[in-house]
Amino acid sequence: MVITALPNSSEIVNRIVNFQRDVYNSLITQKFVENLLSGDACQEPADSVKVEDLEMKLPEWFDEKKYNQGSRFYRDFLFMMSAAMVAGVIVLFAVPSIIKVLISTRRSSSVYTAYKRYFSTHKHVNSWFEHELKPDSVSWRSLHAVRSRHIQAGRAARLKGAGIVSQRDVALTLFGFIGFMFLKPDKFSVRQIKKGDWDAYNHCWKVIGHMIGLEDRYNICQDTYEETRQVCQILQDRVFTPCLENVPEYFEHMSRVTLEGLTNVMAIIEPTSMMYTVRYLANVPGYIYTEEDRIDFQIKLRKHLVNGKYSDEGVPSTKLVQECAIEGVMKREPHLHYIHDYDCLDDIPGYKQLPLIGKYRLAYNSIAIAFYATNIGRIIINFHLRCTLFIATYIPYLALCSFGGYLTVQDAPYNTPIGAAFLQAGEEMGYDIIDVNGLQQTGYAWYQFTMRRGTRCSAAKAFLRPVRLRQNLHISLFSHVTKVLIDPEKKRAYGVEFIRDTEKQVIYAKREVILAAGAIASPHLLMLSGVGPASHLKEVGINVIYDSPGVGRNLQDHIAVGGIVFQVDYPISLVMNRLVNINSALRYAVTEDGPLTSSIGLEVVAFINTKYANATEDWPDIEFMMTSASVPSDGGTQVKKAHSLTDEFYEEMFGHISNKDVFGIFPMMLRPKSRGFIKLRSKNPLEYPIMIHNYLTHPDDVGVLREGVKAALAVAETKAMKRLGARFNNKPIPNCKHLPLYTDEYWDCYIRQYTMTIYHLSCTAKMGPSSDPMAVVDSELRVYGIEGLRVIDASIMPAVTNGNINAPVIMIAEKGSDLIKDTWIPKTNKRSRRSLKCSKLERLFSKTMNAKCSVDR
Repeated sequence: MVITALPNSSEIVNRIVNFQRDVYNSLITQKFVENLLSGDACQEPADSVKVEDLEMKLPEWFDEKKYNQGSRFYRDFLFMMSAAMVAGVIVLFAVPSIIKVLISTRRSSSVYTAYKRYFSTHKHVNSWFEHELKPDSVSWRSLHAVRSRHIQAGRAARLKGAGIVSQRDVALTLFGFIGFMFLKPDKFSVRQIKKGDWDAYNHCWKVIGHMIGLEDRYNICQDTYEETRQVCQILQDRVFTPCLENVPEYFEHMSRVTLEGLTNVMAIIEPTSMMYTVRYLANVPGYIYTEEDRIDFQIKLRKHLVNGKYSDEGVPSTKLVQECAIEGVMKREPHLHYIHDYDCLDDIPGYKQLPLIGKYRLAYNSIAIAFYATNIGRIIINFHLRCTLFIATYIPYLALCSFGGYLTVQDAPYNTPIGAAFLQAGEEMGYDIIDVNGLQQTGYAWYQFTMRRGTRCSAAKAFLRPVRLRQNLHISLFSHVTKVLIDPEKKRAYGVEFIRDTEKQVIYAKREVILAAGAIASPHLLMLSGVGPASHLKEVGINVIYDSPGVGRNLQDHIAVGGIVFQVDYPISLVMNRLVNINSALRYAVTEDGPLTSSIGLEVVAFINTKYANATEDWPDIEFMMTSASVPSDGGTQVKKAHSLTDEFYEEMFGHISNKDVFGIFPMMLRPKSRGFIKLRSKNPLEYPIMIHNYLTHPDDVGVLREGVKAALAVAETKAMKRLGARFNNKPIPNCKHLPLYTDEYWDCYIRQYTMTIYHLSCTAKMGPSSDPMAVVDSELRVYGIEGLRVIDASIMPAVTNGNINAPVIMIAEKGSDLIKDTWIPKTNKRSRRSLKCSKLERLFSKTMNAKCSVDR
């Protein structure tokens, strides 16, 4: 029998009193929310005064000591407070009355404008907590500026018929700043450091709400943190969750552009994860999973850490992605809470049985996981965010390169020790260490990549994404262009025919048709449209509109020798079974560097001269792509397929070093003399053209590559590489075993067996003077013989450039866009706009220098 003690009378009384108080507070809260959502708050404007008549004063209930404590609490958790506010901004877009006003201002319609608006908001919020709240202080002036903007936005919205900015809207906006943090602080690893921190922080926002024009009777910040939390919970259940279940038309667009803009300031933001996180935090059905699932997943993941296994067996990858998006709030802070189930590392099952290196590995992971939950972690990450905000204040848009432009170019975030050894080897061989994009061409250099935050920054990401929703841009996806429509009599392009969803469609051009389909598809389309070699077009039954013999001819490409692989004695290269693990994932997620940011192992590039080049000129003919991984690094799973190697070939050449530590050097020929061509298979536009590459048909091409291979082998013989134990994988290549190793004959045979494209196809619609019968376009990139038609892509190169063609092709596009504008924008308008720009620049620099800008420049 179990005997339980009955509570005494005083305990019973206390329980009854507490229960009555809770019921009373709940009723008061319910009544407050009812009044806010359906009363005069919906019709009453936030501010009826004019900006010039605006006067602000502190409320009578202002408590300076409490405000300062709340400000200190915000600063202690700056990073996560900011993250919660970003999520709150997104949830506000789901409220129809708020998004209507934001749309009317047109200041959140693009990545750049959204960035400016919400980065400015973030700076204002920081100033409220960084400075004392006194008249004429920085925070006071900031609050005055914010309230003035609200008044102006409300007036503009009324004039445009978008409604008013009501007291209700301001109250809901206040939820965006504090709602998620108050409701789910544990999800952000925020906890009370000093007694009363939450009440003090609540008091801060109550004061801020009053200062930005929110009447006390509509202020969602109540007297205590718990009361405010109840209000936020009801608002979430009644307003935000239903709105997120049925979002307004422009919600997705505004959310995306805002997140993409803020990504450049707050690196933790990843748009897709954040969109998921917002719905999860708001308890939207379908975005919630059970606590049992979460705990089960965490236990499995911990077992993998303890046992040193990093395979995904038993750990669902979908849950992993979901957990990254939820528990860590965003991409930058995944799995913050995994270690919180144990008080110390010794409590983790199996920890004591681990060897020393295993304990170190687990401790390192645990520190990374729970980094922000520690005092030093908060200090470091908060400091990093402060520095970013400070820099962003003076750099208008962090997505841009340091010297302007939309395309982000950077050094590799991660390099192995092999990369440094490559550079030392180059110096031993008498080459300079250069800037790969500097003036000197010959030498060794670190690679530079079009990357942003550890991921690929493609032309689409850099140029198209920020403007893809403009009114004057229409993008047709999953559309196959079949021909350019050309008037045979006037010889003028007037439209494009394409197939979409199995239906043939036509778009007519008012001014020009621009072909930018690449070195294969552009000449293909020209020939299908009747522009090309007349004899060939007649062969396939296409009516000749203009005889242009150069279309499809002059095909050039960069090719490289594969399989030049060297083993090393130390675990310092990129090996797939060592690369794909929790360590790498956490490092990438937290710091955006590490091996997962590597561009297939490319670390160092070298430009050298062979005996076929003029050594007195700074114009090398071989490029070394020097990698910290090579063909066998992935165990034959991916690279083998990319190089089109058979299983038998791979096993014979690389089977014995599969998944071993190796590096590779790929000698690439920069100036091929062999020329290929493209021709039609038939007049059916859905049939791919025939590509005759003619690789290695010129004897000098084989000779250049042979000398490149010899130079690559010499790199491995330097002291720098020998310190790593570098040794060439000298397995004879199949079909060349009958030849003595390392002879010219063997290397010639090897090159013809294992040479691959680097996918730099170009030059098939080359630019040239009208006197050149093989020229397809003129210096303005206009197609000869056809009006209103240009080609702007790699096909217009007369000869392939002396290096990778990524940057040159982007340059061609930039120059082509300038040529189009020069043709169609009236010169008077251009001159007046340039004059306006110059006058602004002169005013900007007049204080520090005598700056002048020539209109003619």
